[in-house]
Amino acid sequence: LGWAAGAELTLFGAALVVDATSFKADQTNEIGSRTLPGFISQPINRTGESERKGVEVQITLKPIQGLTVTGVYTYVDSTDADGLIEARRPKHSGGIKTAYTFLGGKAHIGVDVTYKGEDRQPDFGAASPVTFISPIVTVDDSVVVDLNGSYQLTESVKVYGVVNNLFDQESTEALGFASRPTTAYLGVKVGY
Repeated sequence: LGWAAGAELTLFGAALVVDATSFKADQTNEIGSRTLPGFISQPINRTGESERKGVEVQITLKPIQGLTVTGVYTYVDSTDADGLIEARRPKHSGGIKTAYTFLGGKAHIGVDVTYKGEDRQPDFGAASPVTFISPIVTVDDSVVVDLNGSYQLTESVKVYGVVNNLFDQESTEALGFASRPTTAYLGVKVGY
């Protein structure tokens, strides 16, 4: 059971837009897992009720023609049925997306900066061989920068490029899995 309520304020002919949303959700029978002897994982429905509540604020600026800057911040207070902070749900997250379109709309460049605050995660690799319980560890926060760009060569042909994780920042979504290193892509889109 959940709800969300928000408001949007548009100013200066849509050159500034502010969105704010508050939300809350209660969940019963949440899907989880338990570890059995031999480190076999078994899915279960957890007892009790977990709770998620928070607020998200987004601000979009269009200071000059062709330039859009969007910033978003999310605060989440998420606890399980025992009142403990839920795993993989950082309290603070957000980012800034900048996009600039020029040459009559033919060219586009963008910079995306994503922030993930510290969170708590089970360290399955350090589970006790006696109790089969994984310790909960704190995973550091991270900032990842991505670049993107494109150019419309003809009405039906567009070239584009993307650089993900420009500064090769380690970012842990799930403990034990490597973060994506710096990667670059070039491509051509053809459509009729």
